[in-house]
Amino acid sequence: MPPLAYNLIHAVLWQAAWFAAVLGAAHGLPWLGPAATVPVLALHLWQHRCDRDRGWAMPLIALGLGLAIDSLLGQVAGLRMARGDGTWAAWATPWMGSLWILFATALGASLSWLRQRQALAAGLGAIAGPLAYYGGARLGALTIDGWPTLVAIGVAWAVALPILLAFSRYSSRRTHA
Repeated sequence: MPPLAYNLIHAVLWQAAWFAAVLGAAHGLPWLGPAATVPVLALHLWQHRCDRDRGWAMPLIALGLGLAIDSLLGQVAGLRMARGDGTWAAWATPWMGSLWILFATALGASLSWLRQRQALAAGLGAIAGPLAYYGGARLGALTIDGWPTLVAIGVAWAVALPILLAFSRYSSRRTHA
């Protein structure tokens, strides 16, 4: 599939899956996020069908890192994630994990231009990370314990995005070597 077509299809599916995950968690359907992730992940794996290791590497790395970050933010910074049953979790939930998988697929698509721009990625992570979590909170899927939580999210994303991009760069080089 041509890169432009892939990026456009991916971007539309990615946004739809993000909203499905967040709104599903907010409205008692926490399984909707993982389910909506399946088509995006399938598209990603199809695009990387010549190298299955590369196709699976970024989603798994992002999932592990993301679950650790969200759980840490829940334990020390006041982030709470909807469980889907009317209660809140301080540990990362499956629907939050699906968002990290979705994000990883974007690193090889619409966000691939950031691979060689580590400083810009850190700045973008520091701003866009808290905005995404704030959006999730406004939609009812998260609770954020004020500005300190948003600052902690920004710091976490300022570190996480360049790390994920470095893995993405390494994976891409290894595949094309």
